[in-house]
Amino acid sequence: TLRERYHLDAIAGDGSEIQRIINLMKWVNRLTWHHPRPRIPGPYNALHLISQAKGHKKGISCWMFAIILNEIYLSMGFASRLVHLKPHDKDAKESHFVVSVYSRELGKWIFMDPDFGGYFKDETGQIVGIPEIRRRLINGKPLVVNRDVRSFTKILGKGSYPWYLSKNIFRYACPQSSEFNHETERNGRIYYELIPDGYQEELLLEPEVTKRGSKIIYTNDEDLFWQNPRCE
Repeated sequence: TLRERYHLDAIAGDGSEIQRIINLMKWVNRLTWHHPRPRIPGPYNALHLISQAKGHKKGISCWMFAIILNEIYLSMGFASRLVHLKPHDKDAKESHFVVSVYSRELGKWIFMDPDFGGYFKDETGQIVGIPEIRRRLINGKPLVVNRDVRSFTKILGKGSYPWYLSKNIFRYACPQSSEFNHETERNGRIYYELIPDGYQEELLLEPEVTKRGSKIIYTNDEDLFWQNPRCE
């Protein structure tokens, strides 16, 4: 329904896989503006959120942008997942949601940020994913952001896009299941969270149960967290 209602095949275009992925992300980015605390009732799925953004001209949060793009990718046959980028401090309120979509062409997960309309390349021009972005930030290696990324300073008022990510890419989590309408009912769900070696290793001993009754399973196995989907 999502694919047909919004003519997503036409939006994606006839280019390469990577170009189709980018075209869909850009379409989502242009739906509306960023709102840090939007008052939009559920359901929290792409069909409802697009209607709120386009039909009712409402701004949406990074979480809502990411929900829309993730479900659009799924509707188009891409393996995709919503990823919650988190800072070092477990009690910090500020974080960021993006989408990680699997490129068969590149054989890896790549980063797409529909809120800012951003993605990164390395110095050779290849698009990179979340683990590569994190390593490059740690090692001071170049990250080339697309030129048409939405103005970062206009939204948050300070810093730069890589700086913002360096603050929020310490830990990352995603739902066990990536599917339509997953985020409407967030109680009793299972999430996986990747933490760095040496970071609060007691978290690895047993899952954490949240106030909503959801379960967070922690791991420090990066290869396991980013294993290729069974889509090839």
